[in-house]
Amino acid sequence: MENKQKVQEWLDAMGSAKKVDLTLDEDGVCAFTYETVQCDLQVLEKSDVLYLISPLAEMPQEGSEAVFIRLLEENYHKVNTREASYAIDPEYKRVVLIYEHAIRETDTGEEFVNVLSNFLQAARDCQRELQGILSGDAPSEGRWQTPQDNIVLG
Repeated sequence: MENKQKVQEWLDAMGSAKKVDLTLDEDGVCAFTYETVQCDLQVLEKSDVLYLISPLAEMPQEGSEAVFIRLLEENYHKVNTREASYAIDPEYKRVVLIYEHAIRETDTGEEFVNVLSNFLQAARDCQRELQGILSGDAPSEGRWQTPQDNIVLG
């Protein structure tokens, strides 16, 4: 079964359960909003990868270096992002959260729903975190840290 067809079947089942239309367009994109999170699900031609992309905020006009450093720090272990990554959308110049998932690693619609649900939760949390960073309300250090005292060498 072709990847687009497989993903569309999963979207059909999920959409039916939630009573919403979730359809891949001719480019393999399904755009929808869940709570405050916008999500673009993409299945590229001749690719085994499903991309989940959520725009989080416009790129800051001032103080962007500090924001970008902070986002790169958050990408370091990907704990807070649930394996997704912060990135800059080169076309729209905005900060996004992006996750790549191999379609072949997902056998059932239930697994697909789990992948999508985890991403949407991460996007919602990262959206809040980024708003705090942009407004200056977030702590200067990331939420996840490994204290140097706990590292044992040798």
